[in-house]
Amino acid sequence: FLSATHTVNRYLPFLEKPCDYITKKRSYSSPALFMTSASTAYKHSDGGTTSIPYLQGTYDLKDLIQSIQETTQNSSYNPFDDEPGYVDWNEKSIKFYADGKVKSRGIILAHQQNLFKSHFSFGFFLPIMHINTSQRFSFNPNGSDTVVQNINAGEIELLDRIRREIHTDMNLQGDDWSKTGLGDLDLQLRFNYDWDHKSKIRTISLALQTGVLCPTSSKADFNYPSSVPFMGNKHWGTYFDIITEFELKQNMKFGLMFGFVDLFPKTHYTRIPVYQEPTPFSALIGNVKIDPSLTFKFAPYFVLENLSDGLHFQMRYNYVRHGSDIWQDKRSDKTVSSYLDRYEGNKKEKSKLSKWVSHHITLQLTYDSQDALKNWWLKPNSYLVYDHP
Repeated sequence: FLSATHTVNRYLPFLEKPCDYITKKRSYSSPALFMTSASTAYKHSDGGTTSIPYLQGTYDLKDLIQSIQETTQNSSYNPFDDEPGYVDWNEKSIKFYADGKVKSRGIILAHQQNLFKSHFSFGFFLPIMHINTSQRFSFNPNGSDTVVQNINAGEIELLDRIRREIHTDMNLQGDDWSKTGLGDLDLQLRFNYDWDHKSKIRTISLALQTGVLCPTSSKADFNYPSSVPFMGNKHWGTYFDIITEFELKQNMKFGLMFGFVDLFPKTHYTRIPVYQEPTPFSALIGNVKIDPSLTFKFAPYFVLENLSDGLHFQMRYNYVRHGSDIWQDKRSDKTVSSYLDRYEGNKKEKSKLSKWVSHHITLQLTYDSQDALKNWWLKPNSYLVYDHP
């Protein structure tokens, strides 16, 4: 990840830069270019790696067929009807691997304006980005029914054709998705204060920031299973951050960042699982009220300044945790029951899939023209940030 901020999206883990908070009564603009690329994710349980689509659950054709049967109230639906010798395969577990990629690139527009040389400042943050996503499927004999596990190449081709027919019956538009648009607009108010030579420390800096996240970004398209929200998926939100920085001695600093983000509930028209099928591959579509859980962030960091004139190095550990979201079925017609109305065990298992934790090590280089004694117009800082998961 090259330069990124704001921690409300599990697919684009935008991480704040502490140096943007400790401003010492200065106004500044901070445009940035960024790019991200991801093709794997970490599992919910044992910490190993998995594919991005598997964050939504295991892909089994049997689950998708049952979803269509229940949603259409047609228990005789069987995509294998025209395949002699395979008619009863609609009742067998047929699993597929699903590999996915998420790539983004864009520009961040941001400005912080000091208010009347006081300890307060007001600012905004707005990314403009292009996102590409994709999914690819391959037959997975592991966990499939015994009769399916040792099939030949021709039968694998048959299963893949049936899989695509099921997607068409669900009105799924394709495995590739791309879109260009805005991220969420962040309007922020900040308070800064500094103490010089306190408790044998050269400088202690404190920054308190609160803001409103305005839902100007694009949401995920439920007709494209690989699509992802740009940021908050059309939820309004608010957040609060605390940053403390200690200049232990000349050219050496240590800091801590704490914060949380709270996205407000919103009703979405989207896909709702009927049983255990992954949410993007459900045939049932309707209104769901989604109440996102809090996102908590914690980031200690260490800075070595003036490695060369004006060149600073920062190393930071970023911990971000998002709890389980709450879904409520708001359909007026509940003739077809969703997993939300069936039984508590199913509900809890699905709810766990919305929980996520991320850990990143950030390496940052900053070139401060003022510290390098360059009398350049606007006194620019240049930085390069790499976030490693």
